[in-house]
Amino acid sequence: MVSRWVPHFYTSSTTIPLRLSKDTPVEIQTSNDAEHLKDVQQIASRFFEAWNRHHVSAMAALYTEDAQVVNSLGLWWRGAAEVERGLGQMNAIGPPLRPDSTWACLLTEGTALCIVDYTVGSFTRPSGQTVPEQKALSTFVMVKTARGWRIAAAQTTGVNAEVIARLPSL
Repeated sequence: MVSRWVPHFYTSSTTIPLRLSKDTPVEIQTSNDAEHLKDVQQIASRFFEAWNRHHVSAMAALYTEDAQVVNSLGLWWRGAAEVERGLGQMNAIGPPLRPDSTWACLLTEGTALCIVDYTVGSFTRPSGQTVPEQKALSTFVMVKTARGWRIAAAQTTGVNAEVIARLPSL
């Protein structure tokens, strides 16, 4: 196993040689670890369940002490206390979230990436403006800790369907 990080997916129990350039051969040990991926996806699922129950402490417990979160408004929370406070403020005014699909991969045996595509329910802003149902994506970087998998970093993006619809097809 090479000591530096190289992007890959853990999908089989074989060693796959890769080349970053013609002069840099790299071998990566891969493993089929469906159990880890199931656990990672379960953490994401627990986040959305806690959000919809307005259970802020349950959401916060899913994060590491030094977690970093950038929410869909661009607010950047650093550390467990800021993450819990920020999640609490957003959850107090936030609509229900319905996960539509979840994808995950192991980056190393102790780190994982999980992306959740979900629907944000319609809601009324304090100004009285009704916001229709919309789509969003959350990306979670998770690490394996003594307490199991925990979220070390997260970033949420609101999907701008209007702009996407105007893009030329690729």
